[in-house]
Amino acid sequence: MNKKYLIFMLFITVSCVVSQPVSDRSQTDAKLDTQIDYLNNLWLAIGTEPFWNVAIEEGEYVSFTSIGDIDSIGFLYVKPIKRNDGTLLFKSKTKERSIELTFKKEICSDGMSDEVYQYATSVKVAEKTTKTKLSYRGCGKYVQPTVLNDIWVLTELKGKKVNATKIPTMELHLSNYVVSGNAGCNGYKGNFTLERDLIEFNRNFIATRMYCENQAIESAFLQALAGNRFVYEVANNHLILKTEGHPILVFKKGN
Repeated sequence: MNKKYLIFMLFITVSCVVSQPVSDRSQTDAKLDTQIDYLNNLWLAIGTEPFWNVAIEEGEYVSFTSIGDIDSIGFLYVKPIKRNDGTLLFKSKTKERSIELTFKKEICSDGMSDEVYQYATSVKVAEKTTKTKLSYRGCGKYVQPTVLNDIWVLTELKGKKVNATKIPTMELHLSNYVVSGNAGCNGYKGNFTLERDLIEFNRNFIATRMYCENQAIESAFLQALAGNRFVYEVANNHLILKTEGHPILVFKKGN
């Protein structure tokens, strides 16, 4: 295995424990050789040829590393600009360098693993003194606390308590952004994306076609879920999916 690749993977592995503050970041490039706290919300990106990675901790910093090009450098976090097509643009700068990062919602593969990423990414780094400009492309994802990564049982649907012999369930798999479960009669499967406190389910759910006497709850559940975007909230072992502030689907954590 390529030695550079081993070093790069070691950086990723080590970068997942505890974050420490970097002093005087507003004046100079921050050398982010400290670890990243995965309990915080993060935007992560990775690429090859050359190997590089980006970690963006919301409200804190932007860290960039490229083996062979640039040592680990840091920038202060700046809230991203959201384009009409949903692409997020992060911009930041120091006295010596500037950086631009884009996260475009698009299924992406890094070509080295089986992991499926939510975003195609690009990075541009410019050196002000030498006027050097470097560009990179790769894949990215949004990392959140794993509280969503569980089985959830439906308790309310559009303000009404759910009473049925078989209650719909939903399991969220954050490793590959797959949602699956039982809709009350038939099993179903689909994909979803996450962005801060937003969760969006794709329209093309796959479901079995068993016949059941009463499929009203199943139909209402799938219509409410598939193809829709929600603000989510997790509290007291309940997952609440809201639209315009109104709870549409309420789940409790399964046993």
